[in-house]
Amino acid sequence: GSHIKPVILKRRDDLKCASLIRNEYEALPLSGQIKNEYLFSDDLSLALHTALLNDNDYAGYMDCDKALSSRIKTHLNDFVSTGSFTEIIKSKNHSYTHISRVLMHILLHLTKDLEALSKSLDDAPYIRVIASNKTGEALMSEISRISDLPLITNIKSAEKLLSPDAYRLFLSDIHASDMRRAALTSKTKKIYASDYSRRFTVFSDGTA
Repeated sequence: GSHIKPVILKRRDDLKCASLIRNEYEALPLSGQIKNEYLFSDDLSLALHTALLNDNDYAGYMDCDKALSSRIKTHLNDFVSTGSFTEIIKSKNHSYTHISRVLMHILLHLTKDLEALSKSLDDAPYIRVIASNKTGEALMSEISRISDLPLITNIKSAEKLLSPDAYRLFLSDIHASDMRRAALTSKTKKIYASDYSRRFTVFSDGTA
């Protein structure tokens, strides 16, 4: 019953990393409807460029040191797209993957203070369930009975269920979801439901 459609890439010696595989996928002659439902780093270029322009010191973001922060500032006027900018600022000390991660942290405003807060709460101050099947409902009931962590199925109740610090982390998760939704809307010209308006879904067994 899954709606997931696999995309097959022929194994080749030159496809040795995730970025090359993504580039190969983007070049496939897929229908616009299928292809547009996916986001790639360059789909976030405008949002990322705006986030970079709204700050002038990036060392406070997760995984970003002072040297990389300085390099980002030095080359900021060279920003054309997320992918090309990552290529410009990568170096022996900062790999493409590392820089990609840092840029996403900047985009989502994931600071070192937020990281420290998360670790102080054991990185998991709540359990959020987006959808379930009938079997999963029984499991959720058992989790609620034995777990000390709040189980969230309706995000409108999150503020009441969580401590102020845990709720701050929760809002960060919602912000990431909103950024993805905004990027998808910009790309596809379609409206997607926000987390606050999306109803908790219970599927028939075997479909979730």
